[in-house]
Amino acid sequence: MKASPYPARMPEEEAWRLKLLQELLDELDEHEERGAMDEEEATKKILDDADELFVTRDLVAAEVYFSGLPTMYHQRLVKQLVSRAIEFESDEVSAVMVADLFNRVASKKLCSPLAFEEGFRSFARSLEDVAIDVPKAWWFMDIMVDGVCWNEGYQRQRIVPYQMQKYYLRRESSL
Repeated sequence: MKASPYPARMPEEEAWRLKLLQELLDELDEHEERGAMDEEEATKKILDDADELFVTRDLVAAEVYFSGLPTMYHQRLVKQLVSRAIEFESDEVSAVMVADLFNRVASKKLCSPLAFEEGFRSFARSLEDVAIDVPKAWWFMDIMVDGVCWNEGYQRQRIVPYQMQKYYLRRESSL
């Protein structure tokens, strides 16, 4: 029998994925009852909100992005903000701004730990490729990951893939 090219998932990761799936299914049921935003509307809102944040840099107004968006799309908003800060803005000021927003949103529980984790993870998978064009991509990602409150279920090791964990180890050993 041929071995799978994919590493086996840890039981904790499998439980986390099942919990996220159940949360998304519950959210879908809730939104079907009250006529939620469709995929196209959500995509447009996420792109518009990201554009607005990087133009106005108003964190108080940006908190509304999460409360005005169905929770099933929060992970996509997280990914879009991280992506925008790293790939398009490519500066530390933008990374700190997004980290501050995430800190505010997490402390007010406007976005679940699972949505933050999935949003970060989905972008982190491409971070090695992004780092070719944006040499400080690892550093910017680290700033934003640190911006989320890591109590109450926020766990760095579930967000970042193995290659990013190697970066953290290198960074901590050089301090």
